[in-house]
Amino acid sequence: MRLRYLDGLRAFAVITVVMAHHRIYYLAPASFGVTLFFVISGYVITRLLIREHAETAGFRVKAFFARRGLKILPPFLLAITLPTLLLWGKFHFDPVGVASQNFFFYNWFQINNPATLIPETAKHIILPGSEVVWSLAVEEQFYILIALAWFFISTRSNAIHKLRVVYTLAFLGSILMRWIIAVNNTEPLVAGRISRIVWGTDCRLSGIALGGLIAIAMSGEKPLLLSRNFVLEFVQKYARVFFFIGLFSIAIPHFTHKLGSPALDNVLDRSIEEVAGALLIVSGFVSHGWPKSVLRLMESRIVQMIGLASYSIYLTHDVFKSLVTESLLGLSSRDLGELGGHISLPFGFTIYFGLFIAAAVSVVAGLLVHQIADAPMERFRKKWRMQGQNEQTGSALPS
Repeated sequence: MRLRYLDGLRAFAVITVVMAHHRIYYLAPASFGVTLFFVISGYVITRLLIREHAETAGFRVKAFFARRGLKILPPFLLAITLPTLLLWGKFHFDPVGVASQNFFFYNWFQINNPATLIPETAKHIILPGSEVVWSLAVEEQFYILIALAWFFISTRSNAIHKLRVVYTLAFLGSILMRWIIAVNNTEPLVAGRISRIVWGTDCRLSGIALGGLIAIAMSGEKPLLLSRNFVLEFVQKYARVFFFIGLFSIAIPHFTHKLGSPALDNVLDRSIEEVAGALLIVSGFVSHGWPKSVLRLMESRIVQMIGLASYSIYLTHDVFKSLVTESLLGLSSRDLGELGGHISLPFGFTIYFGLFIAAAVSVVAGLLVHQIADAPMERFRKKWRMQGQNEQTGSALPS
């Protein structure tokens, strides 16, 4: 059964990213949106693995990658690959950069190619606005690693406990790697260290692993050698407290960002964002965790629609902004800020209506990509889910 509050969180995450990329700054930074996506991904995929294990006592590798491919590839091909091919003659993209996007190792390409961070040079390396693919590369590399680990341990005794150990080691190891890189004085360029901390798979696995640990705890699986799931009981008792702590933690990086060196600040920011995302997820798992007004908003039709299309919106919005708003219409962020006027708010915040309109239009473009490329694939994903259930009862689906 789909957890509607997670779709609400996905909508919040993607809107955070869209607003930041359109120069609409507020208390939730774009980096939090990406981190929240990581934690949600780890949570959702682990729930599916646990549910499948309960039904089959194993792991259906083919179905796992088929579901993932049917979810990831159609919007990616429409929003990234197709425009890249159509515009290749104009921009003369770097074949290695394009390959790194399509084979999901772009985060490492970006780390080793600082030119991708400069708009004027980046547009001749990859499709303008497609830099967001780095986070998808991190997720796909994680799915390969967890599939390998789960393949070997899923049929063994105490498989869920072993999976918890794998996630715990990944979580702690990733945090440790971030700190080691941050204080590594042999790397002369601070920007290089920050790039690795922000985009490196080894440095970002902690968020996905944390989501997986949450899924195991919320599944009711008791810790080894213990007779009760104290984590689940604790969450049920203090869910509302967790919600407010998580909500207010989103803004903490704005106030702690310059406490130390830039590299250490990024380590601290990512850690705070992961904790905030985890608290929002666990509090939403309990029926009384979120205030009713927040729950109604997150489960409203428009928010749910954006949440379901969040992946397509994430892929599309910045490409649309770069190619249509900036290149075709010739409107920069400054131009958009001057259109439609603005309203000044306390604490130095300003609402520029032109920027909001541009952001909204880019979201609509993402919704269209979802309807064209993603929504039709849902019936095939359901087929794979039903096949797993039928294998459990000995029946088979018609081909």
